[in-house]
Amino acid sequence: MGQRGSDHNVEEGKPAAVLKPIEKDDRGFGHIGFGAWKDREDMKDPGGWVNERRDERKGSAGTD
Repeated sequence: MGQRGSDHNVEEGKPAAVLKPIEKDDRGFGHIGFGAWKDREDMKDPGGWVNERRDERKGSAGTD
């Protein structure tokens, strides 16, 4: 049996990896998707919408 880890090719005294900064991306932030629901009446009050969905689930619990 060979020694554990003996199958790698790292030479003594030479770096196994080099850490360097990632090149900066100049594309900027795209605003795709923001405002997609701005014209939906049911999304004018998101908290109210969530509460309605929760109330629907509470009402259906235990009715079987």
